[in-house]
Amino acid sequence: MLGLVLRFPKANWKVQNYRLSHMGAKKNRIDSFARGKLKPFEKYITAYMYSLRALLGSIDEELYDVKLPDLLAIGKAELWPCSNGVVVLITKNVNNEVSLNVNHPLSKTVNNFLASGKTFELFDENGIQAEYQSSISLEDTLNSIIHFGGLELKANGKIYRPKFDNGSIFGWDAKIPAPDEEALRDFRSSFIPRNIVGNKVNELPQIEKEALTKSRSNELLEEFYELLQSAKKEEKIQVFLANHPEFLYPDFIKCYPKFKLGEDYVTDYVLLVQGQNGPEYIFVEIERVDKKIFTNSGQFSASFTQAKDQLLDWDNWLTKNHAYVSSKLPNLFKPQFHLVVGRDMSLNQEQKEKITSEFTSTNRRFSTYDDLAIRFETLVARLLA
Repeated sequence: MLGLVLRFPKANWKVQNYRLSHMGAKKNRIDSFARGKLKPFEKYITAYMYSLRALLGSIDEELYDVKLPDLLAIGKAELWPCSNGVVVLITKNVNNEVSLNVNHPLSKTVNNFLASGKTFELFDENGIQAEYQSSISLEDTLNSIIHFGGLELKANGKIYRPKFDNGSIFGWDAKIPAPDEEALRDFRSSFIPRNIVGNKVNELPQIEKEALTKSRSNELLEEFYELLQSAKKEEKIQVFLANHPEFLYPDFIKCYPKFKLGEDYVTDYVLLVQGQNGPEYIFVEIERVDKKIFTNSGQFSASFTQAKDQLLDWDNWLTKNHAYVSSKLPNLFKPQFHLVVGRDMSLNQEQKEKITSEFTSTNRRFSTYDDLAIRFETLVARLLA
């Protein structure tokens, strides 16, 4: 459980010395314990920031017009080992240079450390200190991993922030995740608020931004499910997806609607996303929700075969015209193709397995309209967790 508390006025603060004053055997025991426990966390933090830096460098900056959140800050990491965990405070720099500074181990708990001293002092853009101070406290610190960023306070027409850009709390017994996977998740999640709410959402404090994003995503889901429940609104469902590419890929970096492949083809969308193996361009074809996928004899219908074969036609065209299209889609490499058609309820288990076999181990993907709703809800919840 994470709590954010405002403390004021400044005159009541009790700034304490962070450095351990104990001497002799007790100090040595604390030092030995903290230093031994700290090594895996040092490696994780370093690897995480390097992975994040690689992700940021893999895509030209002009391709994304989103202000990256403070949780993606890369720079100097201050590590404060406490009795039940370590506090990490990161201050970003313009060159994304990674550095770590490990402070002297403390005998106090994480909560006691966070509630004391100058950790959460707030300053305006001119460096003027606020008459307020924020602090964080949490339960079960020993097993927790908490990340926080975007902490700010609006008062007297000004915005006040702490000196650091983001922070983390790692309990000594917490399970350390894979740094590259965490970096990818955090990078992808940074685009969701812009895609679901709009560019102006990035001007809001982090807590408000996340709340608005979750609220808007729930609204989109409700609207989509209402359309699915009405058999007379097939065209409206298709229009919904045409107007909401974020429902297809809520974490897309760049969107190209009605992208032309020369004079031969027109895609519904080309979406640039950050995949497991690097940036991916996904060419999307949206077919009618009522289109039959199978015939009564259990074979692929002619209309479905035509739709999935069109993805192959696009792939062949891109191979032949790669130099031409690369000028319009920078860093185009191993494009992916996504076909959206039909309803899940129209398919039995054998038919689902046949479709899975058709698309497995290829650069083509398939989704029913029901699949999209489940994927959207799951992905947004996971990336914003």
